[in-house]
Amino acid sequence: MNYLIDLDGVIYRGEQVIEGAVETLAWLRLQRAEISFLTNNSAFSRRNYLERLSLLGIKCQLEEIMSTAYATRLYLEEKGPPGARVLVIGEWGLMVELEGAQVSLVDWQNEGLIDYVVVGLDRNFHYSKLTRAHHAIIQGAKFIATNRDATFPTEKGTLPGGGAIVAAIEACTGKTPVVIGKPQDYMVKKVLETRNWKPEETVVVGDRLETDILLGNQLGMITALVLTGITNRETAEKAVHDLKPTYILDSIQNLKELSFKKDGSI
Repeated sequence: MNYLIDLDGVIYRGEQVIEGAVETLAWLRLQRAEISFLTNNSAFSRRNYLERLSLLGIKCQLEEIMSTAYATRLYLEEKGPPGARVLVIGEWGLMVELEGAQVSLVDWQNEGLIDYVVVGLDRNFHYSKLTRAHHAIIQGAKFIATNRDATFPTEKGTLPGGGAIVAAIEACTGKTPVVIGKPQDYMVKKVLETRNWKPEETVVVGDRLETDILLGNQLGMITALVLTGITNRETAEKAVHDLKPTYILDSIQNLKELSFKKDGSI
């Protein structure tokens, strides 16, 4: 089987690793499972995530990490044009990834014309940045959101996510962004393509019904919701249709209890 595994709320909460996560990932490797980590959090670069996982004792390769920051880079490379002027409302990791896209990153204090406004988690967001994004978008800049997650889990509870900032910009511009992250399928299809995975032989492991589970169900994947992040059991058990997970697990360590047939079916 192949595993698409979320990070925040599944592997760790803030700086705290979730009990059993390291051992479970090592066990999956022993079973010759193929793994990709898939995160909507755009605050860090793939190399940041690689270093963070390594410090937790989790072995992985850079190619096994897909983030909305990196996926946005791929999107801009495809859409072009080279040298496009991009205003980033986001953090260092997003900017690092976008620097590889052959675009020109523009500081929010720069008043020149903008081709794209890219918005993600920005823990230094303020009114002047909101104003600059507002002006750029109503003047014709294309609006891209790395994700719509309104919150993200930490060891101290939830904090506002990038989606809260996206919503503020959407409200004042009246424009709907192109969304790169889950539940949109752009970055997942990139993983399936590059790793030659079949959806029906892939398990999505995440903590959000409206992103991880919705995405997996829409693509015909097996979905496993863990209760260590955003969603509680009561909400999970009431979920219906495309939000209903194949499995509800207390945590990622319960993946060991699941069994699949050779063809990937349950």
